[in-house]
Amino acid sequence: MKPLLFSWCLLLAAIACAGEPLSVFNGGFECGAGAQPESWTWGKSTDALRIEWTKGIAHQGQRAVKVQVPGELGPGAAWSLTCVAPIPVAPGKNCIASFWLKAACDRAVTLVVDGYDKGRLVKSRLISVLGFGPCDWTRFERAFAVPAGVSALRLRFDGKLGSDLLLDDVEVRPGELSCQPVGKPVEGHVQSRVDEKLDRGLVAVRRPEGVYVGWRLLRHDPENIAFHLYRETKSGEPVRVAPSPIGATTDFFDTAPEAKKATGYRLCAIQFGREQELSVCRVETCDPGMAYRAIPLAWPGNQPVSDVEKVGIGDLDGDGRYDFVLKHPTGSVLLWDDYTKWKRSPDTYKIDAFNADGKHLWRRDLGWGIEHRNWFSPIIVHDLNGDGRAEVAAKIAEGDPRNERGRVVDGPEWVAVWDGLTGKEIARAPWPSRAGFESFNFCSRNQLAVAYLDGRTPCLIVLRGTYGLMKVEAYELVGNQLRPLWKFCNANAPAKYWGQGAHFTQCADVDGDGRDEVVLGSMALDDTGVPLWSTGKGHPDGLFVGDIDPLRPGLEMYNNVETRNTTGGMILVEAATGKTLWELQTPTSHCHGGFCADLDPAEPGLECFGVDKKLVGDKDQIVGSWLKTATGKPLKTPTDWGFGKVTIYWDADPQKELITGRSIHKYQGASRWPIPSYRFVPVDLLGDWREELLEFTDKGELRIHLSAIPAKDRRVCLMQDPIYRRDIAMCAMAYHRPAMLSYCPAARNPR
Repeated sequence: MKPLLFSWCLLLAAIACAGEPLSVFNGGFECGAGAQPESWTWGKSTDALRIEWTKGIAHQGQRAVKVQVPGELGPGAAWSLTCVAPIPVAPGKNCIASFWLKAACDRAVTLVVDGYDKGRLVKSRLISVLGFGPCDWTRFERAFAVPAGVSALRLRFDGKLGSDLLLDDVEVRPGELSCQPVGKPVEGHVQSRVDEKLDRGLVAVRRPEGVYVGWRLLRHDPENIAFHLYRETKSGEPVRVAPSPIGATTDFFDTAPEAKKATGYRLCAIQFGREQELSVCRVETCDPGMAYRAIPLAWPGNQPVSDVEKVGIGDLDGDGRYDFVLKHPTGSVLLWDDYTKWKRSPDTYKIDAFNADGKHLWRRDLGWGIEHRNWFSPIIVHDLNGDGRAEVAAKIAEGDPRNERGRVVDGPEWVAVWDGLTGKEIARAPWPSRAGFESFNFCSRNQLAVAYLDGRTPCLIVLRGTYGLMKVEAYELVGNQLRPLWKFCNANAPAKYWGQGAHFTQCADVDGDGRDEVVLGSMALDDTGVPLWSTGKGHPDGLFVGDIDPLRPGLEMYNNVETRNTTGGMILVEAATGKTLWELQTPTSHCHGGFCADLDPAEPGLECFGVDKKLVGDKDQIVGSWLKTATGKPLKTPTDWGFGKVTIYWDADPQKELITGRSIHKYQGASRWPIPSYRFVPVDLLGDWREELLEFTDKGELRIHLSAIPAKDRRVCLMQDPIYRRDIAMCAMAYHRPAMLSYCPAARNPR
């Protein structure tokens, strides 16, 4: 470049950034001659691509880069724009990378920063800054720290098919970004906390030895409450089954000879010397070797459906019993960007609601705008307005927006709230937009959750994004409107808040202020929507928040992290602050599956299991697995656990059991109980605090399988624990898994 021209370029660059010199040479695209700006080159993957160095159209100064390429959002980069001039930096330096974007499309563009040393690439994708539209001139930026061994940075833009945008004023400057508060503390419309009002969940099942009867202990029961249980037969008056009130447990095994003739049981509470009738139930007659309550489902048109994908659980009619919202059929669409594997949805999703007796209440068809696979179609069942009945929230669309490949990449999307009893729509609000996501896969990751952001009001949390960009919006249902509370988006947040999402969202009061936080994965949002903390470890395949270590105050979070890490592929942190309590020191490439459960009575608290895998050919291969105590002490890892096990509270002790195939067995024990084929997580629906399993038979019958093992003590039903209840609500979508608790049963007095 001629000296005079070079000086003129420097002057223009200084003007373009309002007196602050750009550290990216020609980051304002003002210098150059011919068809492209000085020090920038672009690559093409299609002849239809148009990249121009414009004049007279810019964010500031005279020039910008314009990119236009037709087509649908597809895999990989369709175009690139690379700066060939390196940027000298010092290791440990805190920097901010940014650019200005004006976009007439919803396709993302990514500024990629690579780390170099002595001309050699040492850190690929050190940082990436995502920009998205449609938008007028907007600055997108991300903060990062220059790692050791990096002495220079190189920049490039990557974009997709369908881009129509302008780029200008690329910059790397020293400094840090802070997440400013995005909202005030929520003050909802309800005056006292909205909680379910449950009945006693009385259930009786016939066994070879007699009849097993179980019922709930509720949180507000007096400490000295006791019960009388009466046996009913076809002839004669009800007969008390025990001479003294039942107070040690909330179950009874009626082995009297008369139990063979029992048709039902009646439960009464004893308080101040008086009886108060609480509940009645029939005796369930089960298949040999099984114990379950059977609910015949009156399917519309008498067509039984056995391929139920998800189940939402809540009290739709306000009678204190749990009802069921079923999403079917099961989805089979592969979600990845490989167009050769992705398949069209063969049918539309149906949502059917049934009451506790199996009566059909209503049906909704989600239509062709919601594709198959649980990520496209979250639902959640919860009382959102405090009227004593659960509503149903769902992601919906309009019309048939599928393109020629059968994909939905455009068209309006909504979160809708339906009346749980009638299915009538109460309110709707726009779903977080597709804009800015790097791929069809990433923008298809949708979830719903419920958080008590003010400690009283159940608020609806709407989420889009897991692996990179993440958008979260909070609403309160007031009358027939979803009132916006706050929004969070990590697009311009520091790097540690980028791509930290999990396959499961947990809402819990992690900091003890009486208000729920939203734990997204490796990071948490405060009740105001402001980031509370982040471990920065990346996307966890497993997320578990609860009282994992009862020997220390407060809650903990265990993650097994899918993102490649030198340490911390398994990590336990303090849930209030994100402070690391222990982490796996072995490098991992893809920690997968795993679980967190109290299995070993010899070790205080819950055990944490994690697995590292690698793709060998077209199959996942386990390359490491670990089982650790709540304090991080290693335990012997069983070789037959694969990527993890489902766990369940099943027998009479406070530890959980493992489900393998069609049996339940104890950790390091021989006890085994046969179970049917099932597809849904354990849940405490009936009887005492132990969990049941749901099965949908080919005959259109819902069976709730219970253990029928006599209890040794009594405990409050699990569904009245706030973490457990929110986790069960979340299991109607995404990757469902056993629910956590806000306490460790083995560390708590049974009452």
